[in-house]
Amino acid sequence: MTTLRTTSDIINALGGIETMAELTGTSVNGVYNWRAGKQFPADTYRLLKDALEEIGHDAPDTLWPMRQAPKKAAKGTVSAAKLLRRAAAQ
Repeated sequence: MTTLRTTSDIINALGGIETMAELTGTSVNGVYNWRAGKQFPADTYRLLKDALEEIGHDAPDTLWPMRQAPKKAAKGTVSAAKLLRRAAAQ
């Protein structure tokens, strides 16, 4: 599996600007902006990761601006893992 490291590489691998616009339901100008901005919108993560996998490619998660759950909860907050355990116990 080849890892593609830039938005341009991914756009090209998935067929170019127009194909990418069609695939994501975005305007052609929007896809040009992704190329220029160096990241994709977070809501395209699963769609694009699946499309890349289908053609034997991968990409680093850093190409999508997503929040990461903290490893340790801030004082006075509950960690994601604790919330999940609590929900599973109900």
